[in-house]
Amino acid sequence: MNHKREEETVGLILLHVDDFLVFSDDINLKIFLEKLEENTIEITMKKPLPGEQLEFLGMSMCWRRGRDLAGIEFEIGLSTDYYNNLRELEVPRNLKEKLDESGEFAVRSLIGQMSWIVGICRPDLSMTLSRLQQELNEEKCNQIVPKCNKAVRKAVTRKNMNIKIKPMQRFDIMGFADAAINKSGAAQL
Repeated sequence: MNHKREEETVGLILLHVDDFLVFSDDINLKIFLEKLEENTIEITMKKPLPGEQLEFLGMSMCWRRGRDLAGIEFEIGLSTDYYNNLRELEVPRNLKEKLDESGEFAVRSLIGQMSWIVGICRPDLSMTLSRLQQELNEEKCNQIVPKCNKAVRKAVTRKNMNIKIKPMQRFDIMGFADAAINKSGAAQL
């Protein structure tokens, strides 16, 4: 959120389909809400107290004033429900055989589920999942199942690991988008 206050970023907006979460000071939050009302967008708003835990799309977020009261610090993690839904896969009897169709589906689903975790707050799992994806695409062998289960155990064992953003007066917003293929077959962002 940039409201021409000396070109300073004054807030953070997280969006998903028809849900959003806004971090801002009171003045700029008011400006943002007025703009929404001008466009007749109906909103239900809840303003959290410092230290109150918010959940949004499985993410768990908390903000508080910095120790020196000079800035705001954030902590971003995942709700424990998300980790509770991670399940180890049943290990096949013969690990040297190829994965059957249902086994491949289960492995791909688990890797996808864990990739979402990596994107939110667990970069420590990134390399493990990258190797699992490569192995699945190259070999499609039952030996991948115990490796997937090891990754699940690592994720669940450290489920209280969060990303902590130190106090800041000013913060910038960086956006990311998926690449898409246009009609001519070229990649675009």
